[in-house]
Amino acid sequence: MDIIPRSTWEDPAYRISGPPAQLGLISGLTAHYPGGNPGDLSTDAKCASYMRSMQREYVIDRGYSLGYNWMIPPSGSIWEARGILYNNAADGSSSWGLRSFAVQFANGPGQPLTDAQVTSGRWLHGFLMALCDRSVTWHGHGQVRGQTWPTLAPVGKWSTSCPGDLIWQAVKTGQLDYRPLPPPIVIPPEDDIMYRLIRVAGDLAVYKVDAVHALWIENGDAAEAQRVGAVGGEIQEVPRYLLNAYRLVGRGPFGIPGVTTTPADFNSWAQ
Repeated sequence: MDIIPRSTWEDPAYRISGPPAQLGLISGLTAHYPGGNPGDLSTDAKCASYMRSMQREYVIDRGYSLGYNWMIPPSGSIWEARGILYNNAADGSSSWGLRSFAVQFANGPGQPLTDAQVTSGRWLHGFLMALCDRSVTWHGHGQVRGQTWPTLAPVGKWSTSCPGDLIWQAVKTGQLDYRPLPPPIVIPPEDDIMYRLIRVAGDLAVYKVDAVHALWIENGDAAEAQRVGAVGGEIQEVPRYLLNAYRLVGRGPFGIPGVTTTPADFNSWAQ
């Protein structure tokens, strides 16, 4: 998953700025919402306009840059504001601003998170834990506003309704927490051929038959992959980037032309 950099939307007259973030202190992600209707964010151009509008409002009315580190619209794209370069300035607490990054889920009133937003929130959570090399915990804005780290305001004592009931439920129930994936299942069938089933999330499935043959099943043929998987185990979901180090073996009836390697390369999937 890619983060859309601030350079794609930033107005040169209103550049993002702020104190440098200290990744050695980061241990939190704070969920926010706009507090009103952000309007139509169905295209990249509209998201870019929304980001510029928020930045101008912050600079002109508040005297400092847009406080969020990222914005995630319903489409699930991740837009960089302060990013990992600058301190969060959206939490309403200077000590939490040092120790947490802020994410605005750009949803209108009463609009729940989309599946794409949940997926992006999980990815961002895992990205930050890997970057900071420590556990990172999601919080709702109301928990940290006006608090001194690590104190959290209990529900009912919040000084803001942000991030709203629906996003708060997603935070509280762990829906936005990164979910590490188990390794691919290895299934020994009756004839001693080793089967490996791997599903690349949102893209294609790869079915290893033996050391030199494989079957690719693209989106439109996902049901075929499920039937094959039913023989001995579930297909494992993994992001495509985990397969970038491998060049796959052979071609099946739904194959991708020109993808070749050696049996030794294919066997390295065992890691």
